[in-house]
Amino acid sequence: WHVLYWKLAFPEDGDFARAQKEMFYYTCEATKLLVLSQKYRGIPQDCKMKHMAPFLIGALAQSAKSALRLMTLMEGVPEFSFSIKCDCLLYLGRVHRSEIETEPDLQEIYDGEIDKVAGFTGWPNPMPKSALLAMLNHSSCQRRQEIIESVLAAYDPVPPELLLLMVDYYTKQEMPHDAIAILSRLSPDDLKLLRQDVDHRYYALINIDNVERSDSGLNFKLLPSLLEKGLPLTDDMHCAVIARAVKLGLPDVAWEVFRFMEANQMDVNANGHLALLRDSFQRGDLDGLNLIMSKIHQRKDLVSNPFLVSYAMNIVRYVCYFERQLPVTESLAHVLAVYDRAYDRAPLVKLALADPLPPSETNATLPQPDGRQLSFALWTYVLIQRSDHHVSHFWHHFTQLVARGEPDMCDVARHDVLYNGLIVYWGRKKATLLNAVEVLEDMERLGLCTPTELTWIMVITAFMRHGQEASAEQIRQMMMTKGVKTNPNNWNFLMKEYSDSNLIAHAKHDLGKKRTAHG
Repeated sequence: WHVLYWKLAFPEDGDFARAQKEMFYYTCEATKLLVLSQKYRGIPQDCKMKHMAPFLIGALAQSAKSALRLMTLMEGVPEFSFSIKCDCLLYLGRVHRSEIETEPDLQEIYDGEIDKVAGFTGWPNPMPKSALLAMLNHSSCQRRQEIIESVLAAYDPVPPELLLLMVDYYTKQEMPHDAIAILSRLSPDDLKLLRQDVDHRYYALINIDNVERSDSGLNFKLLPSLLEKGLPLTDDMHCAVIARAVKLGLPDVAWEVFRFMEANQMDVNANGHLALLRDSFQRGDLDGLNLIMSKIHQRKDLVSNPFLVSYAMNIVRYVCYFERQLPVTESLAHVLAVYDRAYDRAPLVKLALADPLPPSETNATLPQPDGRQLSFALWTYVLIQRSDHHVSHFWHHFTQLVARGEPDMCDVARHDVLYNGLIVYWGRKKATLLNAVEVLEDMERLGLCTPTELTWIMVITAFMRHGQEASAEQIRQMMMTKGVKTNPNNWNFLMKEYSDSNLIAHAKHDLGKKRTAHG
């Protein structure tokens, strides 16, 4: 059971569809068994005992309906243990949830099975993790609290792995004080033994922490309680505090933690630098920006970090284009200076965007950027331009390389980053708005990246900015006709900026209809 279940429930790369196909033989056997059970009104006990594991695996791989039917048939079979039943329920909740939710009969059966597990007398010791996970993931809020209290009362001591699952539950529900109370049940030895697992919970709690004002100023609410556990914060946790402080709009706190780490020779990781880089840029803090950029350039590991490189190129683009209004060639030279410290220049040379470096300046150890990393570099190139001719020429050359099947360019074309950059560029002027629509057409023609709702909205926004509401509405109708998946949150900017427009009235109407259709 454990070998087959692990292959099905925890496939490589999370590819559940592939894992289900690999269980095709067992699925066929399970289907035969279900057909026979209907025909003969039951299955011999020895058959169920002998083949229980492969039958159940095959049914789980097929559908929730098959699995729940077979689980009912297996009731009373000694091999169909409490643990295996919980494994089945957990898999059904994770993989076949949509099927269960769309069929009321299946939902009723599934809920009944969860209730049986929750009301089971004489839980095994230790309780399987899958049992607690299934109960916490698929019960009502009130029932979950009762389950946690029952587990805490049933075991002395409570197994640490169950306590950590409770911490996860409370953290997900944004009930941090309850999560910390559960953490307090872990012994000092458990905290040390499970250090890596506990660290993950600390990160999660830091990421939902807030601040409160006290006599000493602004302080985090949860951090003191975490420190009281006697487990020192790692360097990465300090960086998580920096990122959280920035997110809460407390740059002074973030910089104070940064200076503390620097003074104590602690490692400020890429996420910590990225948080401060974004904050300095968004607030226009040039001193902070220069300091962080300097720190990044002093470290090889940071200079090659893809997120930092992409953000640094964007900052250089913004400063060169908007603030200094430098010539394009000079701006590109500044962007290349950032790019060349992280990646091989060959893809840019292929696109005729840069000349090869002299052999004396070439670093053979630099990696080729992957598709997403190169997308951001090309996005920067497009948005730094002021010449429509140069952008058109670049795009024509790029699409030719994609049509020829150049692997690196095809990788770029699989991401929406470059397309979105082109839409922003063509949307700057009324005269080039139709070029933005052509980008959508090119996406469909190339067939490597389907336009998402956000990409469509970028085109609609460009037309609205230039007072072309009728055309914007036509584009919105095209999007609706193509059945693009919608999310009301994506419309927030347009709804705020053009709240009185007919387009927004129509969009609200259509979004409302979709919400009603989906319950």
